[in-house]
Amino acid sequence: MKKSFRVLISVLVMGAFLLSACAPKALPTEEPASEPPAAQAEAASEAEPASSTGEQNVTLEFWTFSDYASDVGGDLMKTFIAEFEAAHPGVKINMTGKGGDELNTGIVTSAASGTIPDVYMGTTSQGALFTSINAMENVYDNWMAMPEEYRSQFNEEMIKEVMPGDNEMYALPFTGYSTFLYRNLTVLRAAGIDPDEPIETWDEWLAQMEQIYNAGYLGMGSFYNDWWDFTNIYSGAATPEEWGIDFQNETTLINPEKYIQTVEFLEAAKPYGTENGDQDQATTDLFLSNKLAFIVTGPWMDPTFKAAKENGSLDYDYVLIPGATPDNKGGVRGTEFIGFSPNSENFDLAWEFATYICDEPQLLRWGETLGRFNSNNAAIAKVTNPLLSITYDAAVSSLFERPPHFTEAYPGNYYQVLQDNLAQITTGVFTPEEGAADLIEQLNDTIVNR
Repeated sequence: MKKSFRVLISVLVMGAFLLSACAPKALPTEEPASEPPAAQAEAASEAEPASSTGEQNVTLEFWTFSDYASDVGGDLMKTFIAEFEAAHPGVKINMTGKGGDELNTGIVTSAASGTIPDVYMGTTSQGALFTSINAMENVYDNWMAMPEEYRSQFNEEMIKEVMPGDNEMYALPFTGYSTFLYRNLTVLRAAGIDPDEPIETWDEWLAQMEQIYNAGYLGMGSFYNDWWDFTNIYSGAATPEEWGIDFQNETTLINPEKYIQTVEFLEAAKPYGTENGDQDQATTDLFLSNKLAFIVTGPWMDPTFKAAKENGSLDYDYVLIPGATPDNKGGVRGTEFIGFSPNSENFDLAWEFATYICDEPQLLRWGETLGRFNSNNAAIAKVTNPLLSITYDAAVSSLFERPPHFTEAYPGNYYQVLQDNLAQITTGVFTPEEGAADLIEQLNDTIVNR
């Protein structure tokens, strides 16, 4: 899940444009059970898949996110693959790692050519696009045929996310992510700020940024450069009902008053930060070199920051993103799924492989090793990890990327309209009030004419 997983791209396939966000990221709104059922606990002690009978000669093509095919995540995924192959003589899993944009583009183009990989990962924000181009197999019957002991392991909200209608299920939820605020403690202390002093609201956050700037440092990056960045802040004012598209009534759900409130905060923070986008490498470098106080991102960046901390060049922590009020926080959340080709000749094996890596013993190892949230409540209940905890807590008030999922693909220029509007406000073409009025009109036109 990571980040990674997050920049805007356009892909023309059958008239559809593809917008992608990395990221890793739905998380639960209720605490997972403290102890898994006894049957699940027994299953968790057996990490090997059940052996198949007879030798086969099959290669499954498996596409995944690049950070799940390299480094620590890749090593663990290779372990899962080796275990599955050992229990299935003659079966080979050919894993290919791809960046978020590359993976999503690959699914679109492979659907057009009929060469979708047997099993692949993606984000639920792309679910509506993928189903519209027949890139996803409906696995509802396969899911319902699984033992109740298996199905009961999973987070109910994440299961519902991939089940848009009766007798429909288009994927297995694998991992989730949400975003939070990383703080450079060296910068805070140099500015005379006690890191133990909480930041509950935008006003308190602004006061700290002004103090940081006056001490010769920078507050944070720009949140105007990417719609995904903006959403991280807008969610500190808006509710889930004030984000996304109402396709039935052909209107945007963005609340203009909350939009104005968010822009006013960003305009107030702009003098204390850098014009580089929050996701830009230049912004990350400023944070790593102890020149920038705050950066908003997800758990995928923690390995980089942790390595810098271990070599003594960075002292940091992470907290929830402040919101307009103390009872609301910012952030973006998402779910990473495992999907299946609707025309694979080896679907049964692909399904068996996916259910294996989603089972408790595997996702327990995943959570313990990477500190990343996943869909298996039975596994999550056994993991104690601060990175996993902050991801879980941040999800409570974070907004999904493109809700509702698996319903209808967003118009290709929907978020470009948002970004253009933000640029017009910050350059003085519009006041925030004028910009909000124009935004709602433009987005509604985009939805009607999609």
